[in-house]
Amino acid sequence: MRLSNLCVWLLCTDAFILYEMRLSNLCVWLLCTDAFILYEIRLSNLCVWLLCTDAFILYEIRLSNLCVWLLCTDAFNLYEIRLSNLCVWLLCTDAINLYEIRLSNLCVWLLCTDAFILYEIRLSNLCVWLLCTDAIILLKSVYPIYAFILYEIRLSNLCVWLLFTDAFNLYEIRLSNLCVWLLCTDAIILYEIRLSNLCVWLLCTDAFIVYEIRLSNLCVWLLCTDAIILLKSVYPICVSGCCAQMQLFS
Repeated sequence: MRLSNLCVWLLCTDAFILYEMRLSNLCVWLLCTDAFILYEIRLSNLCVWLLCTDAFILYEIRLSNLCVWLLCTDAFNLYEIRLSNLCVWLLCTDAINLYEIRLSNLCVWLLCTDAFILYEIRLSNLCVWLLCTDAIILLKSVYPIYAFILYEIRLSNLCVWLLFTDAFNLYEIRLSNLCVWLLCTDAIILYEIRLSNLCVWLLCTDAFIVYEIRLSNLCVWLLCTDAIILLKSVYPICVSGCCAQMQLFS
């Protein structure tokens, strides 16, 4: 796997076009054509995005823990976005500006320029969700009505998830352009991760453990366990600074 800059992402060119990808539950997006255009994205049930059209404006979005969402079209601007732990999002088009973005721990995001345009995004629901384990009751504090628990989430093609705890910290992450990344501290342990090709990644701690996660097709992933030195073989320059501060990677 060769990535530039410590990124977890897919770039579309003439020779590499993602088309007609259909995901069952949770997915990130489909990139296709030279201009990085999102096309024919179909999601069912569980989404980590927000629907966006020209008339859709997100204002005063306040989430307590985990937020995964998508912003697109020229009319979108971020205002007073305050996230406490984890944020995953997409910014696109020339008109997108970030205002008062405050992230406390972990960020995974995509920055779009002229070459990255989100187009024809079709989602079936409108979800911002939190994953939980035995120690965390899903959405009970944020969405008491929909206080369900996600168990045995199985995704078929492409997905991006993020599990968080208070132990996540960002340490000197310097990325350029389009990046999806993660940082973890000593408390983060990757457990029973089974990925087939390219997948995103999973973060779990003692109170937040993912079991039986199976991803199948298109993913970009980052694995680190006690037996694996994270990215040192792939990113010796970028990772050396981070690994020095994180015992998990050392």
